[in-house]
Amino acid sequence: VLRRIAAGQLALDDQLAKFFGEEKWFASLPNGPDITIGTLLKHRSGIPEHVWLPKFQTALREQPDRHWQPTELIQFILGREPTNPADEAFSYADTNYVLLGMVLEHIDPEHRSYFDQLDAELLEPLGLVDTVPCRSSALPKLAPGRTVLFQPGAEPTWSVVNGKAKINPQFEYCGGGLACTTTDLARFGHLLFATDKVLDTAHRKILIDAQPANTGPGDGYGHGAMVVQTPHGQALGHTGIMIGALSVVLHYPELNITAAMQWNTDIPRHLRARPRGVRDGAARRS
Repeated sequence: VLRRIAAGQLALDDQLAKFFGEEKWFASLPNGPDITIGTLLKHRSGIPEHVWLPKFQTALREQPDRHWQPTELIQFILGREPTNPADEAFSYADTNYVLLGMVLEHIDPEHRSYFDQLDAELLEPLGLVDTVPCRSSALPKLAPGRTVLFQPGAEPTWSVVNGKAKINPQFEYCGGGLACTTTDLARFGHLLFATDKVLDTAHRKILIDAQPANTGPGDGYGHGAMVVQTPHGQALGHTGIMIGALSVVLHYPELNITAAMQWNTDIPRHLRARPRGVRDGAARRS
């Protein structure tokens, strides 16, 4: 999204209504008329999170192989009360990024899918050969992990059965929707936060222009990135949770080091040190 802004194809203050105001569903979108590209990126739109709604989780269990369209995902929050007025508070929701993905596809001259745009403009040029979009349940080399996600009260089970993810991770779309090696995760973090290969300097500043968030004491969230306080100084990055996986990548500007870790569990209590703000999706590949 910030690359499109840099190219003059989008602006942070563009209203979402500019792109979808004529769609039938838009009138039922919480805070719809007040939502901008910027508030979506900062998770300050007030849109509820569809992923944790019981109705959505039931749908995932009942249709584990389903291929979800983004308009089907946002149906779960239509008509609901917003979490807060637009731009008045931080409230993380993958639903924000689902809408941003829809915008990217809407403005693309060739109407390419988000994943196709990602492949062509970032993954292939940056040589991230061990990072793949989660287009289906059958992802090569997917590492099995212990999972309780979307299984209330159940004992942990394996996230991969007979070479397929137990629930199709395609539902994550722009809320994560990628499988990668830990090396690729660290490599991308460094390219994003420490070089001009993903964003120029001006738009990297926008990326980390943070306002207070609820991920930890003194932490903030910018236009797509977490800004956290650590014993080694300020760090920039993100955390992720997906079925059978927890992930974190952090870039430490004062040290010029980027580190990534992934665990083959989605149960934070299994970890000796729990990453703060584990919210969005990132599956793990072996």
